[in-house]
Amino acid sequence: MGFMINSFRFPSVMEYAFDHILKSKIAVLYGLRRLRSDYNGSLIRVRRSSDNAEMDIGFDANGVLDIISLLAFAGSGSAYVKTAYDQNGSANHVTQTTLALQPRIVNAGVLDVGIGGKASMYANSSKLVFTSLLNPAQINTVLKLDSSCPDLGTLIASTEDHNLRRCITGGQGWRANTIADWCDYDTSYVNGALSKGTIDGNPAVLNTTNASTVLTFKKYSGFQVPPYFMGFNQLFYNNPNSGRFLKGYVSEISFFNTALSSEERTTLERNQGAYYGITVA
Repeated sequence: MGFMINSFRFPSVMEYAFDHILKSKIAVLYGLRRLRSDYNGSLIRVRRSSDNAEMDIGFDANGVLDIISLLAFAGSGSAYVKTAYDQNGSANHVTQTTLALQPRIVNAGVLDVGIGGKASMYANSSKLVFTSLLNPAQINTVLKLDSSCPDLGTLIASTEDHNLRRCITGGQGWRANTIADWCDYDTSYVNGALSKGTIDGNPAVLNTTNASTVLTFKKYSGFQVPPYFMGFNQLFYNNPNSGRFLKGYVSEISFFNTALSSEERTTLERNQGAYYGITVA
């Protein structure tokens, strides 16, 4: 149920992280726990390395990834995420049929646990592709980057080379690629605290290397969609620049049709912080 301090509601770690947000505000939800109480499907579809067999993996009685079934399926080999299912019900799943591009979730029989001891996808030259294009107003994610994550490692991208990417040069922050003076995310939050915005290509000043982090990015209020921008189509990889891939752990990522209110965002980030053991303001 959570608890109240000065009329502000603090979430319980056991609550579903997105139940307080209207479904119409949410574009898609991907994660390795049950994110909404009305979602009853599988969380991911995985492939095991031993024979390339595939299996859907859901959640257990506690609403988290069914690790017992996952590890039993993988055996002593590794397992990779072929599909992450959209938990908002729009069926905009992200998937990858090319084996070499699938993010890993079990490494030689051992669960990948990069964030707070929780199951995490390990991306390394990986790419997951949306069923339908997205042009979100806000993005939220829980991740932990490797120290060897490439400069300009991409979180989300389009075929036109519009992307949101890590930028080591200029402050180890995040920035939007600016083509034809295109800039999108001007307000970012790291672990609940406001960070420097991305204005005219200047990187947000926040360092997420080797640290489990809750990030929320909001679209620039003055952004005008260029006529050639069709929408974002993939996670973790930049097609025109294949060296700009994300390297690290990702446990959940969500996209919103409209920006969250301050209370909605704070409630979400504090739920994530409590679940993953991350201190959130």
